Amino acid sequence: MKEQKPDQDQQSILYVYSLYSSFSEVKYLQYTGALVIFFYLMKQNIFPDYREHLLIYDYKDTRRFLWEDKKFMTDVNAVRNNGFLSRARLRAQNYRDMNAHQCTQSGFDFLKSIGFEKTEHAQKIKKHLTCGCGKLYSIDLKDNGPQLICKHCKKSGFEVKGFLFNPNQPVSHPFKPAFI
Repeated sequence: MKEQKPDQDQQSILYVYSLYSSFSEVKYLQYTGALVIFFYLMKQNIFPDYREHLLIYDYKDTRRFLWEDKKFMTDVNAVRNNGFLSRARLRAQNYRDMNAHQCTQSGFDFLKSIGFEKTEHAQKIKKHLTCGCGKLYSIDLKDNGPQLICKHCKKSGFEVKGFLFNPNQPVSHPFKPAFI
C-alpha cells in the first residue's frame, strides 16, 4: 500500500540512505550506523523535531543504551512503506540481529523527481556528512563511542558525542521513560 508523499524529515532520511546506498557495490546502511548519522544530524539541527530518547540496542557485540527517537522510527517505516527503502536482516551467532537498509531505485527516482539533491536542506545534510576532501564519512563503531571518519584521506574524523550512554553513570540531562 502506497503512503502519502514523504514529509521533509522523511525525504531527508531517504536522501541520507541514498548517499550510503549502492546497487553495484551492494551497499546497505546498517541500522546502528544509521542511528549514529541521524543522531549527529539531529544535533546539527537538521531534524529539529527529533528528541533524545534511550533505546537498548546492539552496539558492536554488546547491548547498549543508545539514541533512537519515536518519530525517527515512524519516519523510517513510512519511507520503507512507500517502497523507497529495502531492508536486509541477518541473525548470526555473534549478533542478535543485523538490520540494514538500502535506497531502492524507486527511492532514487523519487528524490530526482522532486529535485531534492539541489535543495538547500540537502546541501546542508551533505556538508555535515562529507569530509573536506569531498568523500562521504564512514561510520566507525568504536568501543568508547562512534566516530565519523574519512577512509579516503584518513586525516579527518570525529567522535559523535552523546550517542552512547553508560548505564553505570548518572544521566546528565533530564529523561523520562517512554514507550517507543
